[in-house]
Amino acid sequence: MKFKIFIYHYMVVIGIILVLSLSLYFSAKIILQNQTEKILRAEAEYLASQFNNPRVPSFQEFLDQQVIQDMGYGWVADEQGKILYYPASVRVLNPYLKTEDEEEVLPRLRNADEKFFLIGGGTERRFVYFRKVKEEKIFTVVTMPSRRVDAVLMSFLGILFLVDGLLSLVSLLALYHFSSLLMKPVYQLQKYARSIDQGEVLDRADSVEEIDLALVAFVMEKLHQKAKQQEKKEEKDPLSGLPGNKALFDEINRRIISKTPLAVGYVDCNDFSAFNNRYGKERGDSVIRFMGVIILNAIHESGNPDDKVFHLGGDRFIFITDPDKSENICRKIITAFDSHIVFYYDEEDQKKKFITARNRVGKEGEFPLMPLCIGVATSVNRPINHPMQIGHIIGEIRNFLREEKKSRYMIDRRKVGRDKELEGEMSPFINENREGNNDSKPD
Repeated sequence: MKFKIFIYHYMVVIGIILVLSLSLYFSAKIILQNQTEKILRAEAEYLASQFNNPRVPSFQEFLDQQVIQDMGYGWVADEQGKILYYPASVRVLNPYLKTEDEEEVLPRLRNADEKFFLIGGGTERRFVYFRKVKEEKIFTVVTMPSRRVDAVLMSFLGILFLVDGLLSLVSLLALYHFSSLLMKPVYQLQKYARSIDQGEVLDRADSVEEIDLALVAFVMEKLHQKAKQQEKKEEKDPLSGLPGNKALFDEINRRIISKTPLAVGYVDCNDFSAFNNRYGKERGDSVIRFMGVIILNAIHESGNPDDKVFHLGGDRFIFITDPDKSENICRKIITAFDSHIVFYYDEEDQKKKFITARNRVGKEGEFPLMPLCIGVATSVNRPINHPMQIGHIIGEIRNFLREEKKSRYMIDRRKVGRDKELEGEMSPFINENREGNNDSKPD
């Protein structure tokens, strides 16, 4: 972690140095080009002043004898882009330059009155400046090799690289030193926090050096204690206020370990998603809160003081009680649900006794008033050794009740060692409807 933070800061510093160096380089380049343009502009103006000067008997001779910085030269063209005067030495010694001027410069004369630009490539690049002399109806053109400017820029770039290297090295050393100083308290606190989390008892004076850090460590210790205390509390579902999955598994494991008789009831509604799609989440949440209330009431009226109710999210609830209490609790829950669920529907749907909506897979259809289904797994006829075993039993019951159109509950009565029992077989279950009629099949 320390190394990553150090590398990150170092890369930031290197980035800043590179940006500054590039800015200096391009600034120097612009300055040199501006100075070159001023020199060429002055030479072009001088050529224009000598074009019809009475003191200059022959302008061609003047052009041949003119000396421009860095082996530059000047020439004159008319408004139509035709060369009038061109240095004889250039024409004879380097015909390529005259050809390049004809091809690269003359076409540009027709599009502007004044311009500064570069032509050529590599070591043969040249600066060119031309301006129109309206009184004489001519263009004066001055050109100069870019070798000197390029050499100055390369020297400047070399100096920048050298300075960048030195700055990078100095930054590396300085950043390492200051990072160590700045991050030391943080690492001390991290180490102290890890030791607290692992349950070690350390002396704060030995663990952190500064007084302010000792205060922070004290606060961290108190926060950690509060967090541990909070973890011990049951997690509450914000909608129903009931504990959730973690508390459910803890309670089941506690009863399994203590070999307490166990009955686990799973409560949910068929076609709840269709109701939610028809009336919206707010009314669906009202039904969920209502379910939590009637389950709690049934537990308080017919269960034991240590019976528990849990909310797994959505319309799914679990209650844990003794096997001999489970049947009466199921009856009370279904009776209360069927007596009041109708009032959560609109008056028109109450009269029709069904709604038109989309189910959880998006298929539209007609759905009757929601039935409530309860599946109960018990330890009466076979031992319960793991929470997943309960989930498997309830899952089988739930699959059987999934298509029910009326509220029902089903209690698992299967025994260990049934010769003909198949996975998912429903005949060993006792299933009862909300009127209390028993439909039990013998083992």
